[in-house]
Amino acid sequence: GITFSQKINISLIKNSTGFGKNWISLYVNTSLSNAQFLLKNITNSDAITNWDSQNQISQGLIPSPFPWIPYLGTNFNTQLEKGYEVSVTQNTNWTQV
Repeated sequence: GITFSQKINISLIKNSTGFGKNWISLYVNTSLSNAQFLLKNITNSDAITNWDSQNQISQGLIPSPFPWIPYLGTNFNTQLEKGYEVSVTQNTNWTQV
């Protein structure tokens, strides 16, 4: 396979029906080691989801509406080249760090 080490701009889309789910993968040399870092790094994102294949469960993280806790859900660790579902509230461009 091909390993990308250069920064690539990815368009994340919210379509006309209001569906804003997109799939991304992380490439080598990323500093995004967990769901919280990933969510904070993607402008207009409102959810990050991971499929835990070992336990056969979905793990998600969303911004919290409560001031005493920044996020709700599971702050899972990320892995290179694994797919993650990202939900956005509007079209946005993302460049991985």
